[in-house]
Amino acid sequence: MIKIATHDSGTGEKDLNFPHAIFSTFSKCQDKTIKEQWENDVRYFDLRISKTLHLAHGMWRSEKKLEDVLQMLNDVAINDTENPTHVMITIEQNYNEKKYDFDEIADPNIPNKSLDM
Repeated sequence: MIKIATHDSGTGEKDLNFPHAIFSTFSKCQDKTIKEQWENDVRYFDLRISKTLHLAHGMWRSEKKLEDVLQMLNDVAINDTENPTHVMITIEQNYNEKKYDFDEIADPNIPNKSLDM
């Protein structure tokens, strides 16, 4: 089984506001929205999030929040009658790639350690 994946999948979404649009040139890895990626058979989504739970990459932020994207993906997957057996995989992580440095959203059962590389 082969799954198509995109890196920094959320970067095809609209910028949050003016300051974030400036970083767009340096931060965007995708030119399609997440819904458009699904329609082009992407099934593995790499979603980076900020502390406010907006999709993010570096200093760039999207107007879309993680909750909205996951709901939209759920809706399109449920209504995808052409591919009813397709599986969607998402990975959500901090936009700066430190795994558990958001105390307010970290699972209390997972040690709160940053992975500095």
